[in-house]
Amino acid sequence: MADYINFEKVLALFESHGWELYGFWLPYRVFRDPKNPDALPWFVEVKDKKVSKKDFDKIKKFFS
Repeated sequence: MADYINFEKVLALFESHGWELYGFWLPYRVFRDPKNPDALPWFVEVKDKKVSKKDFDKIKKFFS
């Protein structure tokens, strides 16, 4: 079973880089960059308020 991270940590990471939670498309949370409205959004799969560590690592890599 994969490790999981609380969604609040993922939300904080996106917000710290200026992204915002745009909406829900269950089971996904959709984030977008308001400074670049033409950019593709991020779809983050959330299960029981948790995000897989693998997905979280991809997000961290994107922002680094």
